[in-house]
Amino acid sequence: IPNSQSCLVDDAERVAAEIGFPVAMKVLDSKIVHKSDVGAVALNLNSRAEVSTLLAQFRERLGARRVLIEPMISDVVAEVIVGIKYDATFGHALVVGAGGILVELVTDSTTILLPTERISIEKKLGQLKLSRLIEGFRNSKRGDREALLDAITRLCDFAMAHRNEIVEIDINPLLVLEEGKGVVAADAMIRVCR
Repeated sequence: IPNSQSCLVDDAERVAAEIGFPVAMKVLDSKIVHKSDVGAVALNLNSRAEVSTLLAQFRERLGARRVLIEPMISDVVAEVIVGIKYDATFGHALVVGAGGILVELVTDSTTILLPTERISIEKKLGQLKLSRLIEGFRNSKRGDREALLDAITRLCDFAMAHRNEIVEIDINPLLVLEEGKGVVAADAMIRVCR
């Protein structure tokens, strides 16, 4: 997750200025799981005035009290969704595919039963259309495929180490940066059994 700071809405303008523009701002509310679905995310805010305008909207529409302020991430080649879900019949499964808003627009995902190995993840990832973006589609910059595979593999290992507790993990988007620059989880949700 990028450098970020949660704060009361009254402190958001100051915090955004301290982090440095441009920033992203998200409403923090445990009742809002998918923030973008309800307009609880603002991107590319370039000034205190823009932050102030969005805060007023967040307060009015969502009753926002706290927000998360993060620096905007540049050099993004692709957005990936990485999820792990538990099914009583099959156990835990990994889902990887085109992330961000493309999740709902493009059917480009694959599922792998856990436990699995990096080689299997790499093979399935290579079968996705998303892989072409990561490889540098139409002479665009290549994404950090190795960092993506490392992150997915570590997530699978984590889920298996905590398999008795993990019900669901959803990272969307996992931002794949230019080759050598890594990946960044822009938003994540973990659901555990209680």
